[in-house]
Amino acid sequence: HQGLYGRKATLARLTGQLRSSHEQLATRTGLIGEIRERLVDLGEQALQPPASFTASLVQPVAMGIRTRWLYHRLSWQARKELVARAALSEVVDQHQDRLLEATRRFLREHLAETRRVAQFGFYERLFSWWHIVHVPFFLMMVLSGIVHVLAVHMY
Repeated sequence: HQGLYGRKATLARLTGQLRSSHEQLATRTGLIGEIRERLVDLGEQALQPPASFTASLVQPVAMGIRTRWLYHRLSWQARKELVARAALSEVVDQHQDRLLEATRRFLREHLAETRRVAQFGFYERLFSWWHIVHVPFFLMMVLSGIVHVLAVHMY
């Protein structure tokens, strides 16, 4: 569940948000091609389902580390690109700080969506195992309840 009102987060919705973020990325002119390619590649990695339970456990941790490192790397690269463009354009020079902050905000939001998708895959896998383990426990509880009621009424 997500948020104050207990909305259930679905992988389809998170994936849709991530794809929407990719579309926004494609239409933004402030981001250079290499930054876009890195974000799209990372998003595709997050959308790939892990092969095993261990891989699904490692993926959110690795994705968290990777996205945080990538944020700093791409933020630095965007700053470098804006400085280069500011030397060529007076308008970019005047709004360089605002452009950099907007780019950083977009990177933070996009990478947070990527992390959410990776985490959701882990939790989905974890709860599928939880159901598999708890069904036998439920059946044992029902059986012990029936045995208990029979034993109480027989004495």
